[in-house]
Amino acid sequence: MKPKVLYDATLSMVCELTELTSDDVLHCKNEVCTDARCVLVACLSRYLTDTQIASLMGLTRQGVCYLRHSFEYSRRYRWSVGVNAKEIGKELASMSQADA
Repeated sequence: MKPKVLYDATLSMVCELTELTSDDVLHCKNEVCTDARCVLVACLSRYLTDTQIASLMGLTRQGVCYLRHSFEYSRRYRWSVGVNAKEIGKELASMSQADA
């Protein structure tokens, strides 16, 4: 699967699960949006490098790395982050099996 297609699919899943707009997920600084951004980066990092994610999201590589590392903390202490990441992971796995 191409990186842009994977990114668009994952972003739409995050938006659907969190009931946020893509603009909110990518740019808003409140807690819910930041958690959604962490989930997005964590799910994408299974398939893409930090540099690829950064170019797709319009962030720096260091910013992506920070979000990826803060995901473990967020997942541990925020129930919604763990649940959303699990649901998106299932969807991405089924998509990648369908492509194979």
